[in-house]
Amino acid sequence: MLLLSLSLCVAPPPASEATLVPVELADATDAERGALEKLRQGEFWPSRALGLMRLERFDCPESALLLTGCFEDKAWQVRSYAFAIAARRGVEIPESLAAMEQSALVARTILRARIPFPQARVTTAIERLRVSESLEDQLLALELGCAVRGARSIEPPTDDPKITRARVAADRQESEALDALLSRIVMRMTRAEAGVFSSRLAAITSGSDMKRDYRWREWLRKHSSDPRYDGAFIVPRTPNGVRCAPLNAVAQLEAPDFVKLEEYLGAFASKSIDLAILIDCTASMSGEIAEAQAGADDLLAFLTGCSASLRTAVAGYRDTRDRWEISAFDFTSDATLARKNLWSLTAEGGGDEPESLYRAMKETLTKASWRPDPPIGSNDPPPERVMVIIGDAPPHVGEGGKCEELAKSAAAKGMRIYTIQAHAAENAKDVKWFPEISLAGGGRSVRLGDEDSLIAEIAQLTLGDRFHDELGEFFSVYRALCR
Repeated sequence: MLLLSLSLCVAPPPASEATLVPVELADATDAERGALEKLRQGEFWPSRALGLMRLERFDCPESALLLTGCFEDKAWQVRSYAFAIAARRGVEIPESLAAMEQSALVARTILRARIPFPQARVTTAIERLRVSESLEDQLLALELGCAVRGARSIEPPTDDPKITRARVAADRQESEALDALLSRIVMRMTRAEAGVFSSRLAAITSGSDMKRDYRWREWLRKHSSDPRYDGAFIVPRTPNGVRCAPLNAVAQLEAPDFVKLEEYLGAFASKSIDLAILIDCTASMSGEIAEAQAGADDLLAFLTGCSASLRTAVAGYRDTRDRWEISAFDFTSDATLARKNLWSLTAEGGGDEPESLYRAMKETLTKASWRPDPPIGSNDPPPERVMVIIGDAPPHVGEGGKCEELAKSAAAKGMRIYTIQAHAAENAKDVKWFPEISLAGGGRSVRLGDEDSLIAEIAQLTLGDRFHDELGEFFSVYRALCR
């Protein structure tokens, strides 16, 4: 599939000598340094985070100073990127410097990056979060506890029986506390919370990213005695000063391409975005709806940080005989409302294969309040108008050609239409009419495998195909560090 593996979140393979050849910032071209500085000084935090990813390319005191200087960035997301990149570069970070961090979210990244952090501060944060009424806070306490436990599990063995008994007692007490937190979260979380929490729970237990609350409860009943807690470390254990490899995709770009990436994002940031998501809401699509709902906040936060103005429309479609055929919500710039609209959709009905895609496309293209092109003579750029169709079934018989014509007409007006074929096996046939619709709409058709991220694909499609891999990896890292 087109998505990259998350190189920041898995132990990387042994690095080749070519990968580890030091590059000094002083050797960068003027254009490259200028592009890096524009990203570092960007108004929106995603730009500054992209600059940090580029800094992974260099090995010199100057670049290390730029990197550690971001530990004081106003955005906690940027500080998380800074600590993660510093750990990958092997930059030695004194505990006193990490101890300045006040956000428990960033402390989670610090611990997962194996950077020393005051134990007393972590313990205080865990105790404060675990008694909160918010399940979000309790989950963060669980993540911090798992990271602490994971770090303690590699303590060197001892022949002192008193130390051994103390460690066993502490481990038992720690396990009981983690078990209580996990049970409370899983048994109390709603459908919406399960969608948002699922990937985070999967990262610290033996559970998979199931998205649904009832599946997590089933898992807990079977694995309550051994959830197999994991520290979710984002770098392997290496001595200070040893770089992790391979480089992330942004760091690997040659200087001219990196300059083009900064220019591309700069031009994109000045544009307005209208993003319409059409999703098949029949029973076979329950997993994809959960994935879309779970990632809505991620997607909107990411794109809002890359664009001057993002509006989102949502439309669910089923079949003519179902309880409803179309459930549509017009464009809104309110991220909270967009998320609410998306969460209102549920998967049910269907039965036969074809669905009411044509009507969903027609209503969205003709009734939604798409922004028009600027007046002739205006210097304003035209808005980015994107429709993403997510489904696993074709339109009704006789309506495939009509869908293709709608897409062709939309493309002539400056829109782009993409189709995502949900859970398409490698050797499976394409969903009928999906490739034709996307081709006519100036986009492309994507096969979504079981291990791929639906929201990451939507984000990449919205940003366009240029720098697909680099932006895809950036978004994947964002999802791992900034939830």
